[in-house]
Formats: sequence, structure tokens, C-alpha cells
Amino acid sequence: MDLLVNLLGVMIVLDIKELDISDSTFHWTCPVCRKLCKCTYCVSPRNNQKEKTSPVNMVDRQLLFGKLTIPLMPPYFKRISLACSEEEIWIRLQIREFLYRFGDICQWDARTVASLQNVQGDWRIRRLSGLLVWRALLIIGERRRNTGQEGNGNHHNNNSLINQDVQCMARQLTNRWATEFGLKRTFILNNKERMERAGEMLSRKGMNCHRWQDVAELLALTGCKNLPIPTLNAMEEDQDENMDTAMDTSSDNEDDDDDDDDEIDIKDEIKKYRAKGTSPLSTKEELHMIQLLLDILLLDGTIRQQMTDTTKEIKSLEDDLKNFRKTFQLNDAQQTSYANQLLERMEQFRALGNQEMYNTLQQELDDLRTSMQLNQKEMDKKELMVMTSRMRSDKRLQRLMTPWDKNEYWLFHDLLTVQQHLDGHMVDHSSTEPFWAHGVIIIGKDPNLETGEQGRIGWWYISGIKAIQKLSKWLGDSLSNQKQQDVNKDIMETVDGDVKSFRLQLSQRIDYLRLLERVVYGNGYFA
Repeated sequence: MDLLVNLLGVMIVLDIKELDISDSTFHWTCPVCRKLCKCTYCVSPRNNQKEKTSPVNMVDRQLLFGKLTIPLMPPYFKRISLACSEEEIWIRLQIREFLYRFGDICQWDARTVASLQNVQGDWRIRRLSGLLVWRALLIIGERRRNTGQEGNGNHHNNNSLINQDVQCMARQLTNRWATEFGLKRTFILNNKERMERAGEMLSRKGMNCHRWQDVAELLALTGCKNLPIPTLNAMEEDQDENMDTAMDTSSDNEDDDDDDDDEIDIKDEIKKYRAKGTSPLSTKEELHMIQLLLDILLLDGTIRQQMTDTTKEIKSLEDDLKNFRKTFQLNDAQQTSYANQLLERMEQFRALGNQEMYNTLQQELDDLRTSMQLNQKEMDKKELMVMTSRMRSDKRLQRLMTPWDKNEYWLFHDLLTVQQHLDGHMVDHSSTEPFWAHGVIIIGKDPNLETGEQGRIGWWYISGIKAIQKLSKWLGDSLSNQKQQDVNKDIMETVDGDVKSFRLQLSQRIDYLRLLERVVYGNGYFA
């Protein structure tokens, strides 16, 4: 027996020397794994029965012994060159995701939303500020009938959680700004037309100092603090807090005098600020003001209702897609069968030498295949539209944080609609960083760097279907390795769920990119 084992070992060594193992996918397995071992344990029927009843099959248990394992390498992390501060990047991302989910209900122009596809691109802040601020003020101040109680004379949006004083102030601002543009109610009786024309003029002229100060007063009325613009509402709120916390009643007169002086100083400061004309705010400050204004819209009744009604809309779209798929599959089967019949007839006429009939059938076959491709494209387009609607209905940002390296993985969305992709908006010069919409953003350390360089935290991205697939496998492999180590089981159970959920989202991102390839760009575009 020992002699047989030694001879077998020599044969295996000779075989391995003759093999080309330069390929990284090569795996060496021992005689046990190859079922060549004839020892007492391997040939024992009792042990074989144990292997069969085990939840892990025999081959898998054998491969645990003597296998040369090769660790899965992470995908290539590409560094993002940040053109502005991280704080401004996050503000831009939050505005972008808000418009992705609520752009339709807020009736923002699709072209305006699509212009924000590139996070670090030229957002044309002057025009963008006017468009977003104006539409937000209209939504905040909009009066709506209470549809739940017919005949009720209350025209306010009762489903809204926005303070009525804030709604009233928003209406006052839009009316005042429209009047400043020369659009008086006496000249334009239709108020909707008046507001639309005022919005167009504001987008052309942009936001000046006194309009930003008006917006700041509204934000201060909602409780926003640390605004980059002086406001009376913020000062009054601070005075109320000081009065509530004041304990020394003997100095009331002095405090009142100081408050009066402060109010005079604030009013003078506001007056000087409003007289400046051109806005002195930086791009980050303007975007921050817009972000705060958009946060108020989350309390609007229409948006809150839309957040709860999306499930019904998605269900209706999925039912329509299901019915369309049944019809498509039936027609596709019939067309495929007819195409096979044409091929058989073509072979017959070719054998008979009838070239004229062969060419006629060839033309008919080409037309049929073209029709089948168009039907398949229409099917893919409907699936793409349903998938887009499903992604818009998810109000949470897709994020994963891996505790073993503290890296954060983010999935941000594609702002372009299906029709805009078909119209060629993606190839526009503004879409120079498509990874924000179609890739994975990583904040943390690059695992491919050497140990001494891994301490450097940065922004990275992964793009392409193959790279995203590799990332998904690598995350699963890293999780398995962490489970084998002595770590907190409760934490790993939570991380296990997070990783599985994120890998599912990565799979959905891959399906979305593949549908875009089939419908718009062609196979291999996102490879």
C-alpha cells in the first residue's frame, strides 16, 4: 500500500511538471479530491454513507482538503478627481437624488433635471437657482382643495405639514417678484400664465441679493439656522431663546436696550445686503439654500401622497408588462417556427437550383428577422421603463458600509429618462463623468494599494458590467473570510444582510445597464 501511494505521488508530480499552470484559474487537487485514493477511510461504505447524508455533498467536502485556493482579487478602483469640496459634492448629490425621485411630481423640466447628470459638471447655477427656487416657492404656497371632504370651502392643502405662515409667505414672495418683473395682476388676469412668465424671467435674470434674502427669511421662519444671509426671523428666534433662558430679572432693562440695538444693527445689515444687487453667495452657499428649500417640499401633501401611491402605480405597470410579455412570447414562438420553415424551404430550392425562389424567401426571412428584432426591442423598452419606475419608487439611497475596512459603497441614479437616452442626451458634452449614474462610488481606501498606501482615504469609482460583477463577488468573498475569523456574530449577521441587499442592488444595476445596451447603445457599450 505504501509503495502504491509513493508511486502515485511521483506520477502526480510528473503530471504537474508537464502542465502549464501559469493561468491564474488553475487549481491543483490531491488524489483524495480526484477520487483516486484507495485508503481504508475513503473506501469505507460507512464513511461514504455519512458523506451522502451530510448537507454538503461529498465532492465539496473532499475539495476542502488539499485544494490550492486562490483569493479573489478586488476590482480596479479608479480615483475621482474632486473639482470642489466634499461638502459641495454631497449637496449636489442630495439635490440630484431629490430631483430624480420627485422631478415629475414637482413638474420640473426633464431637460433641467438631465443637465445635472454630471455631479461635477457646469450646472449653470444662475439659471438653475432661478428655476428651482421659483418652482419650490410655488409648490410651498400652492392652495389645494381638500378632496377628502366635498363641499368644504377650505382651499388650503390640509394634507401638508408645512406651516401656514410659511405657505402664506411663499405666496407673497411669488406675487411680489412677479410684480417687480412688471407682471401686474391688472394686466394679466390669468394667474397661472402670470406665474409661468415670471418664472421664465427669473431663470433668465437669476437670483439677486434681495431675492436670496427673501428666501433666507422664509427658511429662517421654518427654523433653519446658520444661514449665510442675515435675517430678521432668525434674530427674533434667537431673542425668544434668550428670553426663555434668562435667569437674572434685575437686568431686564439692559437686555431690552441691547436687543433694540441688535435689531437696528440687523436691519441695517439686511438693508445693505439687499442693496448689493449681484449675489455674493458662493456656489456651495447657493446650492445649500436650494437644498434647504427642497427639504421643505418633503412636507408637502402632494409629495407625501405620491410617496405612498407609488406601489399601486408600479403594480399597474408590472401587470401591463406581464400581459405584454405573454403576447410577445406567443408571437415570438410563432415567428421563430415560421423562420425555421423558411430556412427548410430555402435549402430545398437551393438543392433544386432555383435561385429566384431562394432569393425571394431570403428577403422574406430578413424582413421577418427585422420584425422580430423590433418586437424584442419594444419588449426590452417596456421592461426598462418598468425598472426605471421601480427604482424611482425606492426612496432610500443605496449604500453599504463594510466594517472590516470602513469603506462606503454608494449607488446613485441615472437622471436621464428612457426617451432622453434614445434621443442621444447621454453623448452630450456635459456627460463627461458617466460613472455617477452608471457605476459604483466608493469612499474609503483602495484595497489594491500596498499596505503603506492604504491609509489614504479618497473617492473612487467602478464602472462597467464586468467590474461591477467582480465587485459583487469580491464583497461576498470578503464577507465569507470575515465570518471565518473571530468577530462579533451579531455584527456579522447585520453586515451579512447589508451585503446581500447591496449585491442584489448591484445585480439590478447590471440588469439596467444591459437593458440600456439592448434598447439604445448596443451590446458591449457598458462592458
